[in-house]
Amino acid sequence: MKNIKAVKLDKYNADNYREVAFDVYFNEAANNYCFCFETDVVNQYPLEDLLDQYLLSCTEYYGQEVTIGGVQKNIVEVETLSANKENLIRILNLSTIVDKEIINVVYGEYEILVVNYGNSNCVINGKEIHIPIVGYRNDRSGMINFELKYPEVQYKSMFTSGQTYNIEIVNFDENNLKYILLRDGKAKLIYEDSYTQETIEIIFNQDGIEEIKKV
Repeated sequence: MKNIKAVKLDKYNADNYREVAFDVYFNEAANNYCFCFETDVVNQYPLEDLLDQYLLSCTEYYGQEVTIGGVQKNIVEVETLSANKENLIRILNLSTIVDKEIINVVYGEYEILVVNYGNSNCVINGKEIHIPIVGYRNDRSGMINFELKYPEVQYKSMFTSGQTYNIEIVNFDENNLKYILLRDGKAKLIYEDSYTQETIEIIFNQDGIEEIKKV
């Protein structure tokens, strides 16, 4: 999902709705919180992952195309299970998807939820590399948001400034580089070995390559 914008539905003007913060509303009648957004296309994933992670459900708006102000938009409205503090924190964290691109990527045997920061611009083993730079956002407690954080901004700069790196992997093929995962204070270049069918991480700290290991 990309080109995500918050949407104020007409029903939010009713007396039983009150804006809390960041386009999140308290619904007094249902005793819960709600948030509505538009996006270019709504796919089953990552929407279902977002719902599971933040313990939310969709209302009558779950990605269908509707007309708002004479313009066709795909919108989703989500709501919490209750009005307790934890659910308020979860939906506020979810609301930080605005102006972001949220996708799933394959990581080993799993798909993970990430925020896409755009493509790299660097040179690896003499070849220009343009692959997605993504920030890890899987957190089953729903206590993580999608804002750019330290040291992600530093790693994003590292891999978009044309720097050169040399990687020693047998039968290395730059076409097998999939994406750069920013996670746990490191940058992990994900490589799928076409010979062994293994997924390999080339792990960077801010000084360069730190370790190469299998996922």
